[in-house]
Amino acid sequence: MKPHKKRPVDTVQPEQDGNPEQIAPVQKPYRITDGLQSVVWIAIVMATLLTLWNPRKILRTPTVAELFQMESQTGKFSIADATAEENDEIGILAGFWQDGSGDVCSDGLLEVDVNYDVAERTIEKLEREGYQTHLFPEFDLDLINFNGQALVAVYAGSCLEKPLPPSQFKVITGIEIKNPDKVNALAVCLAENYQKATQLPFAYAVITADHPQYHIFRDVDPNTPAVMIEVGSLSTNRDLISKQRDAIAQGIYDGIVCYLEQINAELRP
Repeated sequence: MKPHKKRPVDTVQPEQDGNPEQIAPVQKPYRITDGLQSVVWIAIVMATLLTLWNPRKILRTPTVAELFQMESQTGKFSIADATAEENDEIGILAGFWQDGSGDVCSDGLLEVDVNYDVAERTIEKLEREGYQTHLFPEFDLDLINFNGQALVAVYAGSCLEKPLPPSQFKVITGIEIKNPDKVNALAVCLAENYQKATQLPFAYAVITADHPQYHIFRDVDPNTPAVMIEVGSLSTNRDLISKQRDAIAQGIYDGIVCYLEQINAELRP
């Protein structure tokens, strides 16, 4: 196990909140159905195929009904990739750490502090069970071509008060991904387990290359499945974010372990 060094959180003046998410999230209240794996897979494939038609202008997230209608057209897939060698590390990225403050709430709460604390708690849970980990700041040379078992980037949602953002968490992927099978499996495991731990409604989003955080998907090795998670709104879900961060970290931990167990089962002879 490679120990990581805890580094102090840098705070700077508030930045403008530019969150040009390309596709409006599909909000799915209360529970995630057994068909979610196929649903997320379809969303990824559709987004990727439509890249050449400038999805920034025309691509929208299909409704849940539309996605399930198309579900029967998809086939089974395998997430095991025997040709790709990877190290055993699991990457956790603390959004805005050592780069900025992220959202700044009216009472002074900084998104970067929340992101770092949740990432650190998740790392501790993983290392306690013997997993090798790497804690990344927002921009890190070690992130370039990081070839690990998975990368999860942790962010918190908006601090707006008028209007209040919806109560939800988001699992976010990039529009141009090279390993959709693995990304899909990681996203599904993360969504299911995080919802169990926090009871928040689930939303899924795909972002394009002009999004400020898209560098995460570009930086890592193409064989490394990478997803972002917005753990909840800093305003709407303040009670959860302020008082239940261990539950937040537990949901992320459980999602990562679910994914690792799934791919290990497929790789067994």
